[in-house]
Amino acid sequence: MYKVDSKIAEEFIDHQEILDTLDYARTHKSNRGLIESLIDKAARCKGCLIVKQLCYWNATNRI
Repeated sequence: MYKVDSKIAEEFIDHQEILDTLDYARTHKSNRGLIESLIDKAARCKGCLIVKQLCYWNATNRI
């Protein structure tokens, strides 16, 4: 487990978690239903900015 509140990068950045997240994204990059559900979920969180993700997704999927 990593220390979220640490000011030392190696303590709050989990390299394996990043690799796992990238692998999950590659595996599910064409799953439109999942992507839309994640966008909807993020939209319900106040303060979440998803504009960059939406722009990238729109550009790569040509919707």
